[in-house]
Amino acid sequence: MVSVWDYINIGLAEKNRMISGTKFSGLNQKILDEFKDLADPDLVNDLFTNLYFPLCNLIAGKFKIRGSPLVVGISGAQGTGKTTLARIAEIILTGYFSLKVASFSLDDLYLQKSERRKLAREVHPLFETRGVPGTHDAKAGTDLIRSLRTLETGQTVKLPVFNKGTDDRLPESCWNPVHDKTDIILFEGWCVGATSQDESDLIEPVNDLERQQDRKCTWRKCTNNNLLNDYKALFSEIDFLIFLCAPDFEKVYEWRARQEKELSVHQSGSENTVAMTDAGVRNFIMYFERLTKHMIKTMPGISDITIYLDDNQIPFKIDVPGNSS
Repeated sequence: MVSVWDYINIGLAEKNRMISGTKFSGLNQKILDEFKDLADPDLVNDLFTNLYFPLCNLIAGKFKIRGSPLVVGISGAQGTGKTTLARIAEIILTGYFSLKVASFSLDDLYLQKSERRKLAREVHPLFETRGVPGTHDAKAGTDLIRSLRTLETGQTVKLPVFNKGTDDRLPESCWNPVHDKTDIILFEGWCVGATSQDESDLIEPVNDLERQQDRKCTWRKCTNNNLLNDYKALFSEIDFLIFLCAPDFEKVYEWRARQEKELSVHQSGSENTVAMTDAGVRNFIMYFERLTKHMIKTMPGISDITIYLDDNQIPFKIDVPGNSS
């Protein structure tokens, strides 16, 4: 297991003091309990000690130097563990470092179903399916982060909530309130921090979806332009960017297909949203293929830290620009 400790300017004695205390062991146990169904306990222990905790120590140190709210972006393709990392970071930052954390997802910024249908009519039919840049309210995301940065005790900011079961945003009365001044803002999402492609790279379709349903390149050009405008403004709010890097796009498909199979087992006999078939996953994942491949290629060069995952979704390498691990 590679370690984030290698990138922190801290002495061995101080490190040992931090990881030998009851607060550290208590948080480790809390994470073991919360994620007991996701991984082997020994692996979780190892990840907590060498990845999650020192990463949060690094974030806490950057906040201390900055002295004002720090926006941490967590990016990566489907199945890379963005949501898990955000949740664990929130537990550690609040429980060990006593920092006030607000956390939200790019998914919660999805446009309402009616808005996406309007986009589909007026711009391109593929925009009815949530996912790509253009299907979120990026301006609202920018305003949300700025409001959290300036939030004072006694004030309230509400974090939007998107319901994937109904494919629509919940009413504001169901949003999550933040009532206090915030130290760390965790912002996770599949294309958080993504950059645009050169227009010449858009011409050749990457899959059947583009080949058959975007023959004039309208959808992908519009998606790309969104990255140059509203999304660029949103992502510029990020102070520290973490990228979880999948081995390749085919693994992303395999992970999502496995997730749907597990969902199907859990939902057996229920009335919840039906899990997708393999063919359904293959079709759905094509919406994300172009940008995911672009991000695997480009994000390690622009992220503050890149965590590489193996075929089993386990971190095996960490890269920080200007260093090697």
